[in-house]
Formats: sequence, structure tokens, C-alpha cells
Amino acid sequence: YSPKAKPFKPFEKSKWAKSKWLTIIREFNLSPMPTMLGFSSDLNRQYGETKNRNITGYSDVFTPTYFNKTFVWTRSYDMRWDLTKNIKLDFSADNLGNVLEPMGKIDTEEEKDTVWTNLKGLGTTTNYHHISNLTYNIPINKIPLFNWITPTVRYSSGFTWMRGLMPPFDTLGNTVGNNAKWDYTLQLNMTTMYNHSKYLKKINSKKPGQQPPVVKSSVFKKPQNAQDSLLAQQRKDSLDKANNQYQIVEYLARLLMSVRTVTGSYSVNSTMALPGYNRNTQMLGFDKNFQGPGVGFLFGQQDHFGDGNASYPQYAIENGWLVQTQSIYTPFTQGTSKNLTLRSTLEPFPDVKIELTANRTMSLNNSQFIHWNPTSESFDSLSHTQTGAFSMSIIAWPTSFIKDNKIDHTSATFIQFMNNRAVISKRLGDANPNSTSQLPTGFYDGYSNVQQDVIIPAFIAAYTGKNAESTSLALFPSIPMPNWSITYNGLTKYAPIKKKFKTIAVKHTYRSTYALSGFLTNLDFADLDHDGFSDNLRNVSGDFQSQYQIGFVQVSEQFSPFISFDMVWNNSLSTKVEYKKDRTMSLSLANTQLTEISGRELVVGAGYRIPKLPLKFMKKIMKGKIPTSDLNMRCNVSYRNNQTVIRKSVEDINVLTAGQNIFSLKTS
Repeated sequence: YSPKAKPFKPFEKSKWAKSKWLTIIREFNLSPMPTMLGFSSDLNRQYGETKNRNITGYSDVFTPTYFNKTFVWTRSYDMRWDLTKNIKLDFSADNLGNVLEPMGKIDTEEEKDTVWTNLKGLGTTTNYHHISNLTYNIPINKIPLFNWITPTVRYSSGFTWMRGLMPPFDTLGNTVGNNAKWDYTLQLNMTTMYNHSKYLKKINSKKPGQQPPVVKSSVFKKPQNAQDSLLAQQRKDSLDKANNQYQIVEYLARLLMSVRTVTGSYSVNSTMALPGYNRNTQMLGFDKNFQGPGVGFLFGQQDHFGDGNASYPQYAIENGWLVQTQSIYTPFTQGTSKNLTLRSTLEPFPDVKIELTANRTMSLNNSQFIHWNPTSESFDSLSHTQTGAFSMSIIAWPTSFIKDNKIDHTSATFIQFMNNRAVISKRLGDANPNSTSQLPTGFYDGYSNVQQDVIIPAFIAAYTGKNAESTSLALFPSIPMPNWSITYNGLTKYAPIKKKFKTIAVKHTYRSTYALSGFLTNLDFADLDHDGFSDNLRNVSGDFQSQYQIGFVQVSEQFSPFISFDMVWNNSLSTKVEYKKDRTMSLSLANTQLTEISGRELVVGAGYRIPKLPLKFMKKIMKGKIPTSDLNMRCNVSYRNNQTVIRKSVEDINVLTAGQNIFSLKTS
């Protein structure tokens, strides 16, 4: 049902709101009713009887009849409401239920009445799920000064209720879960911002390469004598100087306006699942008393429940919503992931386009068992663990082209990594009051050459080309570095090239990522004074305990491509030359062993397009007409070289362990 109701606009005709600066007030509106309401119902009953007969003997032997029957009722609800032009709400819910039947064949009036009674009760819910979304397009761009800014906030939430076993075997309770996601998006149209200046708007309105207005020679009178010729030349020189100055100022202005668009998005996604919930669901996920599991939980709330700001398991325990059994072996789980993405488009010169991207992602997942203790008659929280993953864009360009020694495969970057450890150890030792002094090994107390908090910053500093004295010591840096893609399409503006080519695209792309995957919380770590360092708790090697146990650190880098030329000739021939380069460094913190995989690839391709090729074989199908179609043919030949080197810091050796040369031919 989609009612057509006009929105309420209280200030639309107000004289005092006619100003363009009050557009945000003048266009304020409210919608009195939902935009769409929907409901669907699906009843699906399947019934089957199976009776086996043994015919191997002298007489038939029948086995008991096997009944296979289901009676499923699915109901769906939808609602969409544009509360205002900029605030939109939508809600959808699905209820999956079973209409319970007596066992066996339904052939008595009593059994039929039981089915009808259960049918009138809308069945027994086995799964309920709903999703809600609220989007707010902040109308700041209605203010003329900020018409280049477009911010959006979106909140999404979901709730799930899953039945455990059917009565009377439902002693383990049910499972409830929810999720919540915040999305923040900001778009900046820098060209619109620049156009607030009349001078910059005039420059932006010009086509790329368009020359400034000049005074033609016809406006000067034909010189009658030497003095007139001298004056005409002086005027021409003055005009040329002014035009040159104009072009210089214009190019500088365009360079300052090279940033054309900026987009940023940040999202926080949280999830939760709790087993052992002892309530059923009646309406919108509520129990029959409209209490459990709580309004906040139904719409994505993750923590700070009740007056005591308790966690949800504790809140459920306080309200008596968990079954008291020791037989639940499914943990309570709660997870959070945060994702930051930044993008920008730059056009510093005509036909040059630069796209910058930066991203950072971090996820943490917690789990614990909520067990009933019959001795203390209370619930215990057991086996709390936390796992996570982290990745972030970085720049490892400074070390990309440092070559290994051809004889023993030693790497200057890896040697720098080894040397960085002492520098990082000193910085950590100076900052940690629990570290006593420098040891004879050159490293500081609690921070040896294999301590995790020493290894990771030293590794990142070495392979990103940074100074170990000033590099960040954080395992999870906050600010990602930009990667880029550069495209140039201006070569065909030059006459000698334009004679032979329609288009030539030159491209270069760089991507690099720093990643920590599958790290765990260290149960032996404690920081009671919250100074960021372990409270003098050490492992068997005498090193300070780290907050997280990290297995591998990885830095990957791709030039895809490092350089490529994609050319279309005037005779419909297309050619392509592309060079790619990549490397991946995986550092194992268990033995400080680095596995470095590097690859190089050269691709050469050619293609040809035959326009409007007649398809004569389709003449009969098309009843005498011969259709035409463009025929595109392409062939790429590539050569790739891969090699794997293992670098062992303890043994101080570098071993080339694998390598391959790959030739490939691809046609289409």
C-alpha cells in the first residue's frame, strides 16, 4: 500500500524565508504517513508417506509407515517512511514459523482441530529477523556558502531470534543476536567551492588548452612611417607580455585548484550473539510482556544496558532471561569492525588525472562462555578471548627498487631492519619505567632483538624507508598513507602523434598494504596503571609481555602497472605495452624469519576491430536481412618472473628457495 500524501511544508510560502540563505528553512518538510506499507504471507505444506515392503521371503513384511511432513508459515512485513526529504526510514521483518501437527496421519477430528488451533495461533515461531535503516542527508549544501559539501549519516540495525529445540526438549534456550552499523560519508566538490570566486570560475569554465583572449593585429593601423612601426611593435610586445603573464597566473591557479573531489567514508559495524535466552518472541522481537530482550537490543544497542551500564550478558542475567544449565557449549560473541576510506581526484595539468586512495580497517572479535554454576547459584564468565585483524595502506616506494646481492641474495633493506631493532629497543626502554638499563647485547632490559614490540616497528620502518628514530611505535597506526593511480591522455595533442593514433593512454598505479592477521589477546598481559606498558610481567626470555600475540606481519606492494601504454591507431589497430612489479614480505614473529616473494611481468598485446561485419549465416534467421556487428580481436603475450627468498635473522642467512618463469598467451 503506497498512500499519496503531500508533505507538510510550514515555511514554503513565508515571505521572510525567500532569501537563498534561508532555503534550508523554506524547504523544511514533514511527511504525515509512511510512503509504503507491505505485507506478504506464504503457507507451504508438504506431506509424504513411505512404507517399505520386504519381498525376499514367502510372505510380504511391511515396515511401519514413515511420515515426512512440514507445515511452514512465512510472514514478511515492510515499511518505508520518508519522514522528511532528507530523513528516510525503512523497516522490514520476516517471521518463519511451523504449524505443529500431531504425529502420523491426520485422520481424526481431534487431530484436525489441533492443526486448526495451531494455525489460528499463527504457528510456532522458529526464526524471527528484522532490519531497520535510518538515513539522514544533512542539508548543509542548501546554504550557498557550503553548497560544495554533501554529508550523509546512515544507521542500520538488525535483530535475530532463533529457536533452540521444540518443547519439551527446549532446555538449552534460544539464541538472540543483533547488529548495528554507523556509516558516515562526506563528499566535497572542490570545483563548486572554487567557483565561489568569479576569477576562478572564469578559469574553470575555459576548455583545457584554450588560450586567453588576445587582440588581433587588425585593430592596429597600418604604420605610415618608422615612428608608427616602433609604436606598433611596442604595443605588440606589451600585449605578448600581458598574455604570457596571464597564462602563468592561470596555470598557477589551475595548479592550486588541482584537487577536484574529495570523498571520505567511515563505518563502524558491531555484532552480538547470545545463546541460552529463555524467552520467546511475540511482536517485533519482544516477549509476551514486552520486556525482553529490551528496546535497545532490538535496534542494535551493543553495551551500557540498564541503570548500571552493564554488558548485555550481565543485563540478561539480572533480568532472568538466561536458562540455568551447564549444557550450553556455544560462546557469547561480540565483534566490532571499523573501516576508513579516503579518496580524492586531482587534475593538476590538462589531460592528467590522479586518483588518491587511503584505507584503514580493523576488526576485533570477543568470545566467552556464560555458564551456570549450581554451587554458587550464579553465572560465570569463562574463557574470554579476543581475536582481530588489521590492515592499512602505506607507502613502501623508497625500498621498492633496492636490488638484492646476486651472489648471496643479501638485502640492504633486511640489514637495515636488523639494525633498526636496537634503535627501537632503546626508544621503548627509555619510555617504559619498568625497563632498568641497557644490556651487554646492546638491547634494553625487556626489549630484546626478538621482542614483538621491537620487531614490528623496526620492520615497518625499514621497508617503508623511514628513520627508526622517529617512526611510530604503534602496532596499529591511526593515519593511512595514500596510494595512487595516474593517467595521462594528452599525447595525441601533438601533431606527429595525432597523425597515427586516435588515443594513447599512459597509466601508472601503486598499491601497498600493511597487515596483521589473526592476532590474539595475550592473557598474561596486564596494564593496571594504564601507561601502555606491561606491569613488569615477562615471558620466559625475560622480555615484557605484549598486549597481543601476533603470528605474522605482512607488507605487500603492487605496481599494477608500473607503466602502461594503451594505444588505438587510426586504422582501428590497438596495441598495448605494460610492465608490472610486485612484492610481498611476510615476517614470522615466532622465529623472526622473513619470506619475500617478488615478481615482474611484461605484457605486450595487440587487437583489431572490424566495424559492421556482415553476419551472413544469420540471413535465414533474420528473414533475408543480414545483421552487422563489430568484431573485436585481441591477443596478449606475457612473460612473468617470480622468486622467493627466505631471510633468517638468527642464522643470518638468505636462501633463494623458489622461482619460476611463466610465458602465457591469451586471445579473445
